[in-house]
Amino acid sequence: MDRISSAVDRRCNRATTVWYRRTCPHHHAQQSGEHPQCLARGNHRSGYSSANRTRLMGPLRRFLARTVLQNSANLVTLDDPYVAMGKLLPPDQVHGLIDVGASYGRVAGRLLRQFPSAKTWLFEPHPDYETGLSDVSRKDPRLCPQFLAVGDHEGTATLNIAASPGTTSLLNPNSTLTASYATEAQVIACREVPLVTLDAWALRVPDRQIELIKLDIQGGELAALRGARKLLTTTVRLVYTEIMFNNLYEGGAVFADLDAELRACGFLLHDIYKPKHNASGMLMWGNAIYLRKA
Repeated sequence: MDRISSAVDRRCNRATTVWYRRTCPHHHAQQSGEHPQCLARGNHRSGYSSANRTRLMGPLRRFLARTVLQNSANLVTLDDPYVAMGKLLPPDQVHGLIDVGASYGRVAGRLLRQFPSAKTWLFEPHPDYETGLSDVSRKDPRLCPQFLAVGDHEGTATLNIAASPGTTSLLNPNSTLTASYATEAQVIACREVPLVTLDAWALRVPDRQIELIKLDIQGGELAALRGARKLLTTTVRLVYTEIMFNNLYEGGAVFADLDAELRACGFLLHDIYKPKHNASGMLMWGNAIYLRKA
């Protein structure tokens, strides 16, 4: 669903290249940008190791704000949310993760790089992902697929399978979504799937300790949070969730709804990541980290 203005993208690319040339210690010795010292570390153009890139995000953010945005526009953050989560929670204190809307497990993999000791339960009702999740779980015993939908009550629900798996939801797409993504959001099939609440599911899982919940279920995040209030008020310390600023699904929750629910459970907004706009520039969706109050 990501669409970025090509004009802004070109400006960012040019500005990042200038920033790289100014900051790379090897650039003046070799103008190509692909320096032996950088290449030996597996880095080129973007420069530096992952750790150094993280260290330089502050200067880069300030540089882009000054040059690309000319200090007069919004730049929410250039920080990597996964790196941020690794800093907010000590890795050795995270024993369990829940990934709701796991798709093929890419996000779970990124979370496990930050929290390598954590057991991870991946909730995904879409049939297209079942084989892939089963395969990755056989290779990594930390991954435990749960082919279930998540909501605020237990039973069954209708999964509206869209042409693009990423727009599949328990909710129907509304006219705002179909106007921008007519092909991708088209519902091509409906399937009854088992529905659980995270609180009830957790009672059936022995020896589980959940410190982090990630949510990305296309408008169904509020229902999932309401079904996880016991977890949220006991062991969970961080929530990473997709947020809708303008609704794209019938009956779906927007940012204000999620914010109120999480604050009622003792969480505060830490930061917003990857905000996305429609063709007219309206803010539509993004991701957010919520952290339990100290």
